[in-house]
Amino acid sequence: MNLRNNSISTLDVTDFMITRSFCQIDISYNRVESIVNSNNWTVDNKNNYGTGFYNGTYNQLKYLPDWNKIGFPNLISLNAMMYRGYDIRHNPIYCDCNLAQSLVFFSPILALIDRDYFYVKCNGPKALTGQKLRSFLEGNRITQLVCNYTGVTLCPSQCACVKEPRYSPKKFFNVILVTSITCNNSSLYRLPHILPESDEIEFRFNGSGIKELTNEHYLPRVTVLKLVSMPLFDKMALENLKNLKELSLPRKAQLNGIPKELSFLRPCVFLQEDNFVMNCTCSLKWMIEWLSLDVSSECQRNFEFKCLTKNNTEPARTYLQNIDCNVHTSDSIYLTLTSMCLALLVLLLFLTAAWKRKCEIRLLIRETKLGKLLRSRVTLDQDRVVFISFDGSNHCIHSFIFQKLEPFLVTNGFHVFIPSRDLAVGSVRSEEAAWQISVSRYYITFLSLSYLDEDVFETRSEWRYIWNGYLSDNRKELLVLNYDLLKPSDVPCSKMRAVLRAGNVVDFDAGENTIFSKIVKLFHTSSF
Repeated sequence: MNLRNNSISTLDVTDFMITRSFCQIDISYNRVESIVNSNNWTVDNKNNYGTGFYNGTYNQLKYLPDWNKIGFPNLISLNAMMYRGYDIRHNPIYCDCNLAQSLVFFSPILALIDRDYFYVKCNGPKALTGQKLRSFLEGNRITQLVCNYTGVTLCPSQCACVKEPRYSPKKFFNVILVTSITCNNSSLYRLPHILPESDEIEFRFNGSGIKELTNEHYLPRVTVLKLVSMPLFDKMALENLKNLKELSLPRKAQLNGIPKELSFLRPCVFLQEDNFVMNCTCSLKWMIEWLSLDVSSECQRNFEFKCLTKNNTEPARTYLQNIDCNVHTSDSIYLTLTSMCLALLVLLLFLTAAWKRKCEIRLLIRETKLGKLLRSRVTLDQDRVVFISFDGSNHCIHSFIFQKLEPFLVTNGFHVFIPSRDLAVGSVRSEEAAWQISVSRYYITFLSLSYLDEDVFETRSEWRYIWNGYLSDNRKELLVLNYDLLKPSDVPCSKMRAVLRAGNVVDFDAGENTIFSKIVKLFHTSSF
């Protein structure tokens, strides 16, 4: 059958898996991009499919088919292909992680039969161009078939993201896909919300401290966490980290030991790279029983938990058993003085906490009747003006403001002031912005990672005037759109932290309908 030099773009598996022998099906020099199974065909192992040769050269195939989806559910089903030839050379095969499973699944046939047309070569990426597909089945070369997501939306900023195939330890002729995220000196303080889909996930943070490990949908697939410090763990996050195989910390971060909340992990999880050396105190006594857990075979390394001593280190189990944790008191005067010191310490901590939360307290007082009486009744010259403050270098925010937010506000009867566009040419930006902020009634601030940067004077200056203007008149309204989903702990400015805790804030990922509804409610407009 000669079908060459046509414009065929899709080939169904039933087009060549016919139940009788044939001489040749020639579909070369077409535009076949994929092999499908539109009729849900499945190979019948009892049938003798006979012999034949399929010529699929010079088409547009980028990947081998998913054998399971086109009707070959297991290795035995491949017997139907043993006495036929399939030539797919001179196709633009792209050698990345999407190729790995199909290639490994087909490897038994490649091991038994050697034909010249099995020597298909990679057409990309550049580093692998010209290499034979079957060469990746030698040794552990299958791990070279990676998908690089660095620099795309699915990968956190300033991090490298690579999806790597590895042989499955549980199932022969199968691979698992492992996404490895490596962050060096990035400003990432919490786990990202979105990642490339994969079977397992490995995080390696170097120079960026994850302060709080919150629950994410992919945590059950996380197997490696290499951190620079021990974070606070969300309760739900702990419940989802059951499959963690490695949690590594640098020596400096090991000194305080392991929180008891991590006792559900086996000791070997912390001993994959080196000894774990701690300052052992009575608070770590619980580890004695934990360290006696049977160590699995994967943990048979020459590493162990150790306690720092005056001169050296000592195995933790021995050292902790010998610590004297009995409290010896001399007399009641000592206890009284101790109680007084503790009471004074509590008072100081309360005053310190109140001082740290002074901005939140000011926001709460602003909404009380007393706060409204204390506010001056300044006449607003521009009662329907909305002042929008944002980092002008963020093109996504810039596009949202001009294409969606401003038209919505104008439609609802507001005037919009955008500093980068509306400040007079040649004017002193900070002075002109300060005046405009003082006469505007409504403020919308886009909070992004760079908004309060030390290097960005304009937005920091705008925020200072917006804060003062908002507190000076109870008729003014402030809405913060949290573009980068920052938490109060991620923000260096105490005033912005206060707004995130006690002010009007909408996360940007809530969607434009939620954002616009909040504007309608807050700015007291009736049309939407």
